[in-house]
Amino acid sequence: SKATVSVLYWTLKMNFKPLGFLALLFVVLPWLISTQMAVIGAMMLSTLLLWVVSTARPPPGLRPDRPSKALMHDKFHVDKLPDKVDVVVIGSGMGGLTAGAMLARSGKKVVVLEQHPDVVGGSTHSFNLKGYKFDSGLHYTVPWNTPLAQIAGLRRADQVPPCELMGDSDGVFDYVHVGDEPMFGMKHKEAHIDELYRRFPEDKEDIDEFMKLADHCISMSQVIVVSRLLPKFLQPLYWSLIPKRWMDVVMETGEDVIKKTVKNKKLQGLLSSLWMDSGGRPDISTFMMTGCVFRGLAREGGCYPRGGSEGLGASLVPVIEEWGGRVLCDARVGEVMCNEKGQACGVTMMDGTQIDCSLVVSAAGYLNTFNKLVPKKVVEKYNIPLAPCKTSCGFIMANIGIKGTAEELGITNANLWYAPVDKNDDMFEAMRDYYKDPLTCGEPPVMLTFPSVKDQSTDYGNKTTCQMLIFAEYPEFEPWENEPYLNRGDDYDEKKNAYEQMLLKILYRFYPKTEGKVDMTNISTPLSVAHHLSSVQGTSVGLEISVDRFFKPEVRDALDVRTKVPNLYLTGHDIVLPGVCMAQIAGIATTFRICGVMQSIRFILQFALLI
Repeated sequence: SKATVSVLYWTLKMNFKPLGFLALLFVVLPWLISTQMAVIGAMMLSTLLLWVVSTARPPPGLRPDRPSKALMHDKFHVDKLPDKVDVVVIGSGMGGLTAGAMLARSGKKVVVLEQHPDVVGGSTHSFNLKGYKFDSGLHYTVPWNTPLAQIAGLRRADQVPPCELMGDSDGVFDYVHVGDEPMFGMKHKEAHIDELYRRFPEDKEDIDEFMKLADHCISMSQVIVVSRLLPKFLQPLYWSLIPKRWMDVVMETGEDVIKKTVKNKKLQGLLSSLWMDSGGRPDISTFMMTGCVFRGLAREGGCYPRGGSEGLGASLVPVIEEWGGRVLCDARVGEVMCNEKGQACGVTMMDGTQIDCSLVVSAAGYLNTFNKLVPKKVVEKYNIPLAPCKTSCGFIMANIGIKGTAEELGITNANLWYAPVDKNDDMFEAMRDYYKDPLTCGEPPVMLTFPSVKDQSTDYGNKTTCQMLIFAEYPEFEPWENEPYLNRGDDYDEKKNAYEQMLLKILYRFYPKTEGKVDMTNISTPLSVAHHLSSVQGTSVGLEISVDRFFKPEVRDALDVRTKVPNLYLTGHDIVLPGVCMAQIAGIATTFRICGVMQSIRFILQFALLI
C-alpha cells in the first residue's frame, strides 16, 4: 500500500495526470475498497460470532450440584419452582425435554412437569423388576437420536449417550419369521436386498416397484417434518407443491398398496412383517409407515443407546436446570389455566398449586391436552376437535428375566419378529383372525427383543432380559379400567396369565435353550401403560397412524404445533410421526416455531460451531 501511494504521489507531482488518474482508478481505489470490505466483513463476522456465542453457555451459578441420575427423580414441591416461570412443559418424554432444553437455552425459565411418580423421561425411562432391568418404550432406534440430543442441549458427542449399532457379525439386526418360512435377516445399509432377490427370483419386478414406492414414503415422511417448521399460513401452499406421485402412494393403507404391487403372498408378508414397529396395523395405517419401517431402519441402521434409553433424557435434564429451570416428577397437572381472553396463562396442579407463565407447551398428547387439560369452555370457544382421528392400539408386553448369559441361551444382539400366516400363506388374514378373538384364534404377531444384550456397555452377569410385544385392543381390557392398580381382580390376572403362557411358548420355540431358565415374568397391558404414562386408552404411539392423520387437511391443521388457544403449543409424536427420534424432532420444531427465525438460526449456528 505504501508503494501504491508513492507511485500515485510522484505521478501527480510530475504532472502525468492521465497516468495518475489510471493509477487512482485501477490501483488505489480497489485497494481502499477491498480493505474497507475486509474490515467491514471482519466486523460483521465478529458481531455474528458474538451474537451466536453470547447465549451458548448458561449464566454462572446456576449449574445443578446433583448428578444427572438424581435429577431424573426430583419430585414436585412448590418450593422447588423458580421465582418466575416463563414456560411450563407438560410431560417429560423426549419431545417435552427437547423443547424444554432449547427454550431454556433461549433464555426462558422452563419448568417441566411429569406425572410419573418416580422418574422423568416418558417412554425412555427404564425400570427394575426383581433385579432385572427393562425398557418402558424405546426398544431400538436409529443413530439420529444422539445428534438430535446434541442439538437440543448443545452438548458434545461425549456428553450424550451414543446409539450403538445392533446386530450380529454379518450385520443382521432384525430376524423375520413369516409363518414357517426360513428366517430372513434384515441387515444394515440394506445389505439383505440381494438375498431378497435370490429368495424371490420370479418377483423381481414387484420388489423393484415396492422399493420405488418405499422411497416415496421416506420422502413423504421428510415432507411432514418440514411442514411442521412452517407457519400455519404457509402450509396449504407448501402441501399444494408436493408431487402427486408421492401423495398417491401414501393415500392408501399398507395392505392395499402391497397387494396391488406384489402378487406373491409370502413376499407380501415379508415386506410388511415389521408393521408393529410403525405403531399401526397395515390394514389401517398409511402405506407411508409400511415403506418407512422396511427401508428406513435398514438404511439408517438399527441401534440402541449405550447404557440404556434413559441416558437420552438424562443428558437434557441438566441443561434445563443449568439455565435456571426445573424438571419434576410426581407433578400431576389438573388444568391449563386460561384468562378471560381465552389465552393460556399457566397450569393448576392436582393439589391446587397454580403456576403462572407466559407459554404452555403440552407434550402430553393431543387427546390428553384437549379432553383433560384445557377447560371445556375454551375448547368450545375455539371449536377445537376433541378427537381429530382415532387412537392407536396399545401393547401387551412380557418382561422376562432369564438365568444365564446370552451366549449360553443362544441369544444374539438382534430382534426377532414373528408374523403368522393362514393356510393360504396370507399374513393379513391371519392377523385379522387373531384380533377377532385373541387367545383363541391362532398366534399373535410378536416382537422379541433383549435389552441386556443390546446394552453393550454393561455386564449383566448371569442375567438376560427379554421383552415380547404384541398389539392389544383397549376394549379387551376396558372392563377392568376402573379397578385399582395391582388389584384388578382374578379375571384380569387370569387373562394376563393366559398371555404369559402363550408368549413363553413362542419364546421357547425360537430360543429353546431358555426353557427351564426363566426366573421371572411380568405382563403389562394397555391399562399398565395408561397408569404409568397417562396415555389415553394405553396407546404407546398416540393417535392412529392412518391416512387421515397425516394427509387430511383439517386433521393436519388440528395437530399443528401452534394450537388455536393463544400461548398454547403442542409437541411430541402426535404432531409429527411415532417414535422417540420423531418426538425429538417435534421438540425442535416446536421450539423453532415459538422462538422465530433469528433464534432458530442462532441454535443452528451454535451447533455448527460446536461440531
